[in-house]
Amino acid sequence: MRKIAVVNKKGGVGKTSTVVNLGAALAKRGKKVLIVDMDEQGHVAQWLSVPREGVPTTAELLINRDIEAKECIQNTYIKGLDVIPAKDTLGVARMQLATMGGMNFCLRKKLKKLTNYDYIFIDCPPSFETLTINACAFADEIIVPFTLDYLNLEAVSSIAKNVKWANENIYEDIDHRVEITGVLVTMFMKNQKITKKVMNSISKAYGDILFKTKIPQNVKMKECIGEGQVIFDYAPSCPSANAYEQLMGEFNERGI
Repeated sequence: MRKIAVVNKKGGVGKTSTVVNLGAALAKRGKKVLIVDMDEQGHVAQWLSVPREGVPTTAELLINRDIEAKECIQNTYIKGLDVIPAKDTLGVARMQLATMGGMNFCLRKKLKKLTNYDYIFIDCPPSFETLTINACAFADEIIVPFTLDYLNLEAVSSIAKNVKWANENIYEDIDHRVEITGVLVTMFMKNQKITKKVMNSISKAYGDILFKTKIPQNVKMKECIGEGQVIFDYAPSCPSANAYEQLMGEFNERGI
């Protein structure tokens, strides 16, 4: 099983789009995929029309010791793609975690009991605090979606420092390490003046883990969310769909 956290301390960089469409691409190839939403905005469930009311979500999973991960799993319209949804109560759960023993490993304890998936993706909030630390305590790999602007250069560098600190000061207690295995350019616009300069900078800093695939800016990506479909079903021939297909291949080649 591959366990991947999708992380960036900035919002609006394509974390959820990456999780949903990469997960869907793998599920459509016959793989069993689970997406765990650790962002209180709950965009994964909204996108895939997964219920959040009247069902246990990641908030209950983290806080209630009697709730198991299998009780929180919801099916999507795509065969093989499941979701543990989130909603705004996750913000309260994050504060409650601060009073609990082993607060950084609550998600790990629950998810490690799941053995019937090929991939588990975790959609993280735009921060590197308790919820993301929990996600990375379970994950082995981190993908960092990245838009080509100068502020995002600093964000990627900051995440790398946070991961190093967590490995040395938190995860060593459970003999665990998580590594950034991929930096992904999203919302790519080839003709922007800033693109070449920032691309050169990110290539110098992270060339060994930078995905060759770039996810282009495309209006179909925004439209498919409103229709409750992944890009492969809404606009299968658009550039974004082709890019996510390419990303899937490159992602599988990097399997650890």
